[in-house]
Amino acid sequence: MSGETPPLNHLFEAALNFRAMNTTIELLIYAPTDKVEEVKSAGHQIKTLFVESEATLSRFRPESELSKLNRQGYLENSSALLYENVAAAWQMRDLTSGIFDPTILDALEAAGYDRSFELLKGGLPQLFTFRQTSRPDAWYNSAQAWIKLDPLSRSIQLAPGLRLDLGGIAKGSTATRAVELLRHFPFSSFMLNAGGDMYLHSSPPQNSQGWRVDIANEALGATGDITSFLVINKAVATSSTTGRQWRLGGQSRHHLIDPRTRQPTNNGLAAATVVAETVQMADVMAKTALILFDPKATQQAVENLLALKQTAGLDTILLQTAQGELIEL
Repeated sequence: MSGETPPLNHLFEAALNFRAMNTTIELLIYAPTDKVEEVKSAGHQIKTLFVESEATLSRFRPESELSKLNRQGYLENSSALLYENVAAAWQMRDLTSGIFDPTILDALEAAGYDRSFELLKGGLPQLFTFRQTSRPDAWYNSAQAWIKLDPLSRSIQLAPGLRLDLGGIAKGSTATRAVELLRHFPFSSFMLNAGGDMYLHSSPPQNSQGWRVDIANEALGATGDITSFLVINKAVATSSTTGRQWRLGGQSRHHLIDPRTRQPTNNGLAAATVVAETVQMADVMAKTALILFDPKATQQAVENLLALKQTAGLDTILLQTAQGELIEL
């Protein structure tokens, strides 16, 4: 619920942060002073949402429903949570012509991302395991050949040998559900930040023009912010090749896989930021924009991204090069 922001002395600020889905979740709420119980209830429900999503959708948990699906290749009467995330991932795959791809788990593992990133920390740890991954020419853009979904029975059938990674969509979809939940509370404004994927509702009492979002400069060796802007009732997500890194075979690796090569993307971009209607859309499109950019065909890449921006209904796409250049679309 929102309307005119009450005077600052009629509001109180509540903050909650916790760990879930291998990241830090932050919730900041401005609410009328008589809504303390509602704030407590909202915080509890938001934490429960993220904890349940991680328990169901994490590929790092052997007991999760996703891990069971990957082992068996088939599930009937799956939970609504798993089914909706798999279906959403496939919709995003279609929307991006396969650039966003939940079937790149083998490539992620081959690149060394075979355990929770919290276990990979420690200054670009050196991993010594190597795995054979798919050939680049094995990339095939036909989702129908790989998966069957039945919404009536909520059954999911994977092609033989296919496994899914929902890490690219689960956090965004959970944050989107959390925003819908928060909107039903009588709060003046709120900010939800799921590891850099944010939703900013209404405007904070300090600034009626909106929430200020600072975008960090991701160029090598850079410090500070590269740009900032104000946001009201929008989601903002940034995807970066510099955040989740490790070393494999003496080479720096990251978690953003180009499905066309089955390798970590290496196109000269350091980060992509997207402003969109939902956290799920912003998160997926930030990853897609970062992978889709082609420095060898810059004009064509820009045209492709502008077409994607229009098709997906995005507000803004910001690209950061490794040299610190900012491209705004």
